[in-house]
Amino acid sequence: MDFILGRMLELVDNRHIEFGDLPEKDWAFVGKGKKGDRSAHILSDILGIPPFFERQIAKYNSIKETLTKHETYLTDDVELLLVAYGSSARSSQDAVDMPREEGLKVNMLQSITLWSFPQEAVKELSAKIGKVLVAEDRSGGLVEDAQASVSDQVQLSLLNILARHNPTPKG
Repeated sequence: MDFILGRMLELVDNRHIEFGDLPEKDWAFVGKGKKGDRSAHILSDILGIPPFFERQIAKYNSIKETLTKHETYLTDDVELLLVAYGSSARSSQDAVDMPREEGLKVNMLQSITLWSFPQEAVKELSAKIGKVLVAEDRSGGLVEDAQASVSDQVQLSLLNILARHNPTPKG
C-alpha cells in the first residue's frame, strides 16, 4: 500500500444497502457436501501437481502480458534511472527535472501496476544505465521487485521514507 494513500482519511457512510438476492457462487469453497464443494477437485490437483501449476503459470503469464503497466519520463538519454510508484512518482518527476537543469541526465520509470511489476522494462533500461535509484514511501517492497529485475552489474540504491526523514549532520 502506498504510504500516503494508506494514511488518508475519508468519511464512511454506514447506511445499510440492500442488494436483493445475490447469484449463487458455485465457484466458492463452502465446505463438504454443499453446492460448490471443490475439495475433491483441489485434492486431485494437489496429487496431480503439474496440471495445477500449469494453470497457475498460465494465469500469471496472462496477467503479466495484459495488465502490467508503467510510464517512462525522459528516458531517451540515460545516466541514472529513478524507479517509483504512487505518490512518490509525483514528487520524483520534480526530482528528475531539477538535476537535468544542471546537466545530470536523470530519468524515471513509474510503475503503475505493482502486480505484476514491469520487470522487462526495468531490466532493459537498467542494462543501458548501470545505476538505479528506487524511491518509495515504505520500507522496501518496490526495491525488492527492482532487485529481481536488474543484473548484478547494476548499482541499485533505495531512497525510502526512513532515509528521507532521518536528520543528518548537514540538515
